Amino acid sequence: MALEIMKIERYIDARGLTKKDIQMSENVAKRKKQVFREIKLIPKPFVGVRELITNTLSGCSKAVVSGSSKEEVDTIISEIFGTDAFNIIIDGDQFEGKGKPDPASYEVALQRLNTKTSDAVVVENAPLGVRAANSARIPCIVTLNTSPLVLSDFKGLISEERMFKDTSSAGNFLNNWCHSL
Repeated sequence: MALEIMKIERYIDARGLTKKDIQMSENVAKRKKQVFREIKLIPKPFVGVRELITNTLSGCSKAVVSGSSKEEVDTIISEIFGTDAFNIIIDGDQFEGKGKPDPASYEVALQRLNTKTSDAVVVENAPLGVRAANSARIPCIVTLNTSPLVLSDFKGLISEERMFKDTSSAGNFLNNWCHSL
């Protein structure tokens, strides 16, 4: 047990994460799961997301890396996109206690896709997710959509030219990236 704690502490130090970061991500993930179970809500996709995933990016490998429970992720994907829209699906149940900003889920997605970090891009909407992508050394863009977050919430994490007001406005960037591989 002491050896495992030492490994975790070295990992946290090497990634620039704090114990407070990890605890906060765990608390957010637990509360989110609880709320979604209580209200049994299937969120609607942001404008343009379904078309982007199923049409524009149809020739590219795609992964979902979410902190949400398997039940939530599977329900949303099957209802909105269909079960064949993504090559890899990683949910929060697979990484219990290792939510973002821990980069492990992104690293596993790359491994399962057999993809190099230079051939991948993460689409994020939260600072903890950007920190996870940065720690995994995967290029990242931000889509704010209806988030109450603003550019300044990402200061020092990602350059402004990699921030988009919504997923639709990121479509050209993602299309160009996808078809340049």
